[in-house]
Amino acid sequence: MKKFLYLILLTNLFYSCQNLNTIKQPKIVKPSILVQDNFILNNSGIKYFLDITKDNIKNKNSRTYLTNNHPEIYLGEYAIIPIENIDSFSKEIPQVQSYDAFIKDNHFYFRSVYQGFYSFSFIKNNQVVKNITINNISRYKISSANLENMISENITIKDLENLENSVTLFKMLFPENTQNKKFSLALLDLAVENSNINIFKKESKYLENNFELSSLEKIKIIDGKINLLKEDIPFTIEYLNFKENSKELNDFLKRSILNKTTPNSQELLFLEACYTKDRTFELANQISAFYKLSNNPTKANYYKTDNSFLLPLPINNTVIELENLSTSENKKLNFQTEDKADVLYTNALSYYRNKSYAEAILAFEKAKLLKTDSSKIEDVDYYLGMSYYNSNNIPKAMDKLKLVDENNPNYPEALYRLGDLNAKQGNKAEAIKLFSQVKNLYPKTIWGRKSSIYLLKIN
Repeated sequence: MKKFLYLILLTNLFYSCQNLNTIKQPKIVKPSILVQDNFILNNSGIKYFLDITKDNIKNKNSRTYLTNNHPEIYLGEYAIIPIENIDSFSKEIPQVQSYDAFIKDNHFYFRSVYQGFYSFSFIKNNQVVKNITINNISRYKISSANLENMISENITIKDLENLENSVTLFKMLFPENTQNKKFSLALLDLAVENSNINIFKKESKYLENNFELSSLEKIKIIDGKINLLKEDIPFTIEYLNFKENSKELNDFLKRSILNKTTPNSQELLFLEACYTKDRTFELANQISAFYKLSNNPTKANYYKTDNSFLLPLPINNTVIELENLSTSENKKLNFQTEDKADVLYTNALSYYRNKSYAEAILAFEKAKLLKTDSSKIEDVDYYLGMSYYNSNNIPKAMDKLKLVDENNPNYPEALYRLGDLNAKQGNKAEAIKLFSQVKNLYPKTIWGRKSSIYLLKIN
């Protein structure tokens, strides 16, 4: 555990602003340029460097500057600057993972282990009254090229401990260098190979928080989480971006989620997205089983096939329409569901009136997809639009409300709602056009009067 001590300190202590009374008695430092000594770069030297930085953090070493607006400090030290009657401060800092910056007892405190220039503007009554730029520097001269060679050597000989040390130091000295992603991935690979959970967790988090990852890189991290952590790790929304992911990543995620005991709600929605592109009985029934476990009987029943020849149609997706099905399947569908649309529509209306809009949407969407010439569901687009409207799904609400026919008695309200949604989206011209249309065509209705009032607000 000793070898991880400095890493814990380096990654966890920067946000802590407590126990400030234990900071060493500040020593007033005259404005000067700090010296960077020469350094023998080897694995032992890197350990020594990390140790002295750890000591700066642990001992809360500090330097106080009374007048200098361009102070210099070594990594891990506090810069302490007197500052009075300040409301707030703004900052311009390097792309770093962590730092301390706060005001206490009329003094500004700053500390970080990441090298670079940190600029702060102090504000009083909305006016900048003071600017400072802190140069946070290494105590020793180390070139990026030499340190890169050390890292490459540690990668080649698969020395996990020294690779972790050298990669950590590179992040500290060159936090914005593009090589950080490459080195972190190499460290992550070696951590997986050595079944080192602590390093894997640290590097996977660092990569997820700081870089745009490719599909293959995401697969590598997911695979490591599954094989090393041995538990149902929830996938974050960044991984579940179905439309932007590659097919390879989506397929990998789908298989991973299907192997889980209890996927979360976002993962279940991802499986539904997969279903829109690759409909199978197996996937439908798995989704049904998962929703049953999560106490969602509506979706559980919707996706359950009972080994019949009829596959559920995708929900909330109009890409796959009835005409895209094969002729034989279409015939089977009509034969089986000729009377189901009206039943579903009636159930959907009950959900809608009880303000259970998610369930209403499911039932309305299925009723529309199963509609036949004899179905009596003329108002389905209106109710779908209003269900999405009340669920704050603006794009879907607009799509459905636009489908309401002018012969429908709900047409004036549909136009009014479209005007309202356009206004909320900032489409003022379109909103005015729609409200004017309702006002002029249906002046004696409540929606005509509401449109007149709305026009007064936005004109």
